[in-house]
Amino acid sequence: MSMKTATKLALTLMATALLVACAEAPADTASEIATLVAAELEAGAAASDTPAASATEEAASPTATEAAGGPEVVFVPGGLFEAAERELFMQRIGNPFIDYHAELAGHPRLLTITVRHYSEDPAFIYTVEAIFETGVYTGWLAPGSGGTPDWWLPDCMGPCPLNDAFRSAYPEIVGTLEP
Repeated sequence: MSMKTATKLALTLMATALLVACAEAPADTASEIATLVAAELEAGAAASDTPAASATEEAASPTATEAAGGPEVVFVPGGLFEAAERELFMQRIGNPFIDYHAELAGHPRLLTITVRHYSEDPAFIYTVEAIFETGVYTGWLAPGSGGTPDWWLPDCMGPCPLNDAFRSAYPEIVGTLEP
């Protein structure tokens, strides 16, 4: 992983943690959290001048994938996601989510999607968090069974604005939304 990608990944993870922590904390605590994250960011910037991490440290880090011109998708912790599982996630959840939001008029650009395993309820496989360019955050539990995630479905109030390319690429989703 390049230093630029590693730095971007670290900043994204810290921003996600800050958003979650501040949403659940009183205002004075949120301010303290922001100060701590700023200090960590400064320390990280100084550390970026040091040599690359060892192979052992690299294996424990999150696994990121980045489509050309698309958002970075981060699987946390990276070592727990096999290549086939990452591919199935992208096929059923990641790519449809990315493609749908890319086509919405006036919608901010999607920057990152963070994926974690979820074990508190057997009806759900993953927690998924997405951050858009404007700081808009969304998160959800992804349902599935037997290790196979269900197809992602857009949250529409009324008919979903699906273009022809989306309809062609994801007939399973269209069939669920428009039986």
